[in-house]
Amino acid sequence: LFRSAGCTLLTTIAAYSHAAMQPKLYTAEAQVFSVGDVDYLSLQERLTTAQVAPFVAVLESLPLTRRMVHKTYTIDLGDSLSVSYSLADWSVLRRVEWNMEKAVELLAQPSEPTADRQREAGGMGWLRSMAEFEHGKDGVLTIRSEAEFPDLAAQIANGYVEELGAYQLQTST
Repeated sequence: LFRSAGCTLLTTIAAYSHAAMQPKLYTAEAQVFSVGDVDYLSLQERLTTAQVAPFVAVLESLPLTRRMVHKTYTIDLGDSLSVSYSLADWSVLRRVEWNMEKAVELLAQPSEPTADRQREAGGMGWLRSMAEFEHGKDGVLTIRSEAEFPDLAAQIANGYVEELGAYQLQTST
């Protein structure tokens, strides 16, 4: 009995210490309603997932992902310090565990095209791990972003909404 209780206690302590070492993650969520086939006189909406599903493909597309990676995001680090970089550059900061001095030194160095592509690829991978898209049967598209900084999560979710709006304007007839 004591061996079982000791084993349970050790497992609980190990799980708690592992969870305590994990970075906090903040989630931002944006919901976009399809403005497809709506009869405003009878107030009946005929929204289908088929109208929303193409938007998920647009949001996951390479050109849009590249634009999102190269947008400038401003993160408040506290103590009246905020910094602005693209996700490609932020991926460099993540490699040095958010050490600003090391990161500024790395980012100040002239980069070669291969290094720029590596930064972009790192930013794209990071963005894909942070963003999630879901379309519901009610015609609502949900854009969810999870990041280590609350303002970064919000800016990513809002950035996708802006990109979707720009796509709508560009492709509307």
